[in-house]
Amino acid sequence: MLNANLVGVVSWHPNKAGAVSGYADLEGVARQLGIPSILIERNINDSESIASIQARHPDVILVMAWSQLLKADLLKMPSMGIIGRHNALLPQRRGRAPVSWALIHGLAETGVSLFWMDEGVDSGDLVAQRAVQIAPDDYPPQVLQKLNAATIELLKDVVPALAERRCPRIPQDHSRATYTHPRRPDMGLIDWEKSAPRLYNFIRGLSHPYPGAFTYLDLRRLNIWQSWVSVPQGRGRAGEVLAVGDDSCDVQTGDGVLRIPRLAEVQIKKGDRLGCE
Repeated sequence: MLNANLVGVVSWHPNKAGAVSGYADLEGVARQLGIPSILIERNINDSESIASIQARHPDVILVMAWSQLLKADLLKMPSMGIIGRHNALLPQRRGRAPVSWALIHGLAETGVSLFWMDEGVDSGDLVAQRAVQIAPDDYPPQVLQKLNAATIELLKDVVPALAERRCPRIPQDHSRATYTHPRRPDMGLIDWEKSAPRLYNFIRGLSHPYPGAFTYLDLRRLNIWQSWVSVPQGRGRAGEVLAVGDDSCDVQTGDGVLRIPRLAEVQIKKGDRLGCE
């Protein structure tokens, strides 16, 4: 299928494992396959990193996941260019955290785009795209699995086209571009005044492998990784615990009731109020 010489794999140095979101040990996989590794310790755009990559004389570089924007010296290095992957259907939803935002916004469809990278933010010419459906009960691992599978299918066509130097360049319609902004861990605070369906999407969008949504009880932080929209049982103030079961409790929201798992680290009682108090 590939008909190409894979001259190296670029990945973060293992000492960055705790600092880089979504870190994966690509060096170990490359070693098993007999492929040279290039390990980045600081910035992929610094002279040392660029020299290491240039020494492999790549015709094209595929960037499947990298947290730093690539600058001009690196972008112009390969003779054909650099193809990046973005987990959205460009030009919509350029930018950071596309999977989290797709779930937070309750989308039923997202997708993967392969594109020729330039100095903009996900703005280069398109190579290929594929849509992916999001089920109402999908969490990030399920969506990421679907996107990875779609990427593999796209590459089955793209890599042979690259080998024949006939890979397409389809300009994006920049007038249709929208952007999502980065997410920080502190942005996971649950606002119980929002509706139960919105909070369900918010919580699942921030669940593993992301930092998670959270609330407070008596100034103690509680991480919430899962939830369900529940049948209302009475009416209380936003954030008030309406009922407590063996393994879950129901919490009043601004509109509807959200069921969350019982938390082992704290005893939640009926009448408690979750929030910033």
